[in-house]
Amino acid sequence: MKHTKMFEDFINECECGGNCTCGSSKKQPIVEANADGTISDDEDERRDELLKRVKEQMEELLASAEFDAKDIGGSFRSPGIMHDIRKELEKQIKRFK
Repeated sequence: MKHTKMFEDFINECECGGNCTCGSSKKQPIVEANADGTISDDEDERRDELLKRVKEQMEELLASAEFDAKDIGGSFRSPGIMHDIRKELEKQIKRFK
């Protein structure tokens, strides 16, 4: 059975995310944008805009990487170059969590 964290579990985590060996005793603060816990009137719209912008930037980055990979390695080596790029992206995403 999967353990679901309670509110207290989140406020008791250290700055780097909890179950770690960083040695930090400083607790991770939970800060709400609105003190009463409600969302801003424009939060959903701003969130959608952010998601759209990130998606567009990722598409541009990947298209540029694919173009450069083909320029560097041609049709034979570019798939391997793109594979390395995917591995690096996955590594960065895992670190970002």
